[in-house]
Amino acid sequence: PRSTHCISSAASDVYKRQAKHCLQKWSPTAAYLSQNISGHLFSIVPLSFDQVDTATEKGEIDFVLTNPSYYVTLEINYKVDRLVTLINRDVHNKPMTTFAGVIVTRADRRDITSMKDFIGKNFVAVDPKSLGGWLAVLRMFKRAGINPRKDFARLSFVGTHDAAIYTVLDGKADAGCVRTSTLERMAEENLINLSDFKVIHGPLSPNHFSHEHHLLHSTRAYPESVSYTH
Repeated sequence: PRSTHCISSAASDVYKRQAKHCLQKWSPTAAYLSQNISGHLFSIVPLSFDQVDTATEKGEIDFVLTNPSYYVTLEINYKVDRLVTLINRDVHNKPMTTFAGVIVTRADRRDITSMKDFIGKNFVAVDPKSLGGWLAVLRMFKRAGINPRKDFARLSFVGTHDAAIYTVLDGKADAGCVRTSTLERMAEENLINLSDFKVIHGPLSPNHFSHEHHLLHSTRAYPESVSYTH
């Protein structure tokens, strides 16, 4: 009998496009590993950030694909070890090893042109543990002296990057944040028009970006998702 290995893909895709898209994207990888590593069978397990923590603790998964900020928690709590860094591809099929956060508002919002304009506004993000969809942007706000919990009229989390974009587009939030490539990908799939949005930039230094300079962005760049073993 072959050993079965469960690969969790949490931060990578569950919060981008939900579990269905995660399975569509990563199942071929599991099939390839199963075919090429004798005596082993791999399967993909889509999990939310909170579910990854529990599944890792209970030993229900063997490998984890998650963002580098969440890895720190897993390393400290469960002694996971790093294996590989993901080389992702953007909508133009260009390889990426880093990503960033993007702050967006509607193009017709003339009252929002800089970070200080978010004070007193309704802001939407993906998840408190999402790096591109919140933490990278939170770091930028703090550097600008803005406390979202106190300075925003409302801060809400909607679960996926697509949902955050739609919330802004529908006027249910004044602005929001997602990870790089979200806007371009949704436009490529004819889900949105890029002309309906504008990106708000934070203070950046020239060394903050490498591969992501061709994508819309607001924050500094961070390493792509990393695969870990438990």
